[in-house]
Amino acid sequence: MPKLGQPRYSCFPLPCASTLLLSGCSPAPDSSHETKTQNVSVNLIQNGDFNSGSSGWFLGQWGGSSSSSVNSGEYVITVSSPGSEWWNVQFTQGGIPLEQGKSYVVSFDAYKGPQNSGAQSLVVNVGEDGGDYTSYSDGYAQPVTLTRSPATYSFTFDMNEPDDATARIEFNCGKNSGTFYLDDISVREVEDTLPSGLQIDSTELVLSAAPAESDSTSLTLENTSASSVSWDLSSAAGWLSASPPAGTLSAGAQTVVQITADAAGLSTGDHSQELQLVHDASDPSSPITIQVDFSVTAEYQPQSPFILDPDLAIGFVEEIAAFRRKARDDQNGGFYTFIDRQGNPSSTNTKSLCGQSRLGYAFTRAFALTGDESYLDDAHHALKFLYDHGYN
Repeated sequence: MPKLGQPRYSCFPLPCASTLLLSGCSPAPDSSHETKTQNVSVNLIQNGDFNSGSSGWFLGQWGGSSSSSVNSGEYVITVSSPGSEWWNVQFTQGGIPLEQGKSYVVSFDAYKGPQNSGAQSLVVNVGEDGGDYTSYSDGYAQPVTLTRSPATYSFTFDMNEPDDATARIEFNCGKNSGTFYLDDISVREVEDTLPSGLQIDSTELVLSAAPAESDSTSLTLENTSASSVSWDLSSAAGWLSASPPAGTLSAGAQTVVQITADAAGLSTGDHSQELQLVHDASDPSSPITIQVDFSVTAEYQPQSPFILDPDLAIGFVEEIAAFRRKARDDQNGGFYTFIDRQGNPSSTNTKSLCGQSRLGYAFTRAFALTGDESYLDDAHHALKFLYDHGYN
């Protein structure tokens, strides 16, 4: 049996001449959206205007008695025998995709039959289609009391449950007899949009360059207002510039400004300066301050101790040469290829020709660096084996 969650709502008014905010409802503040406006996306409801008759909709009777029809683009429900629960007569559509963490606005037109002089109410809910029939919108704080004149009702809710690709909307009208008229039903995602005015993508820029060189980055300006905006970007520092430095943005347009910091004439180290963006948009207030941090790095300084102290390189080469000499075969010539961690041969039946050529070159370079002629003998020993056994 379908269930209805206990309702609790906040409301979002739509721009309609007869929009009604439901009793007890007021927009809930959200500090994360204080600098943004709200926009609504495409309708997640299929055939919400009933131009295709009742396609996509289902009228369930779970203890009450009712009939329905589509007249002049309106869905008409006549409850002839009410029940004890709102969901005893339930008008629904499923297959509504909802995502956790997003907000949605529900809107619909409704009124009661002109022949009905008594109270007539319904309860609207968005929730799970099956299972525990979890309510996502928490229902209304009070049932919607309809009038004889068509009106637009709307509210927003946050989807705090896990994603549901098959959620449903319910119009529960099982407690009152009479005729219910419904039209223009929608469920839309509420999207955050930029406020109207001049927007920039960053107010803090970090650049770096070597002495006498420069570095650049881009800054995007966007006019989100309905009228043109003039702007001018300047700095008191000669090393900081913008290209173009000024311009006019038509409504909805954007431009990319190249910000360049030139290290010529600056000392190495960190430099800071502000860019002032003067504009005539209504929001935000002018000027907008953009902080620029520029680091001038010193010319390259080698860090290797062997470059800073060549004598260390000589000692290192001598250690490597002594290690490789342990694999020398004075009886048969050449150097063994496979050695252990101490440099001693681990196999006495393998001597690669590639290894002989490499050692010949290495010992030659050791002589060139140190002037020790004994390395020439080692080089000759490796190359003689190569010539004797690898020459074709």
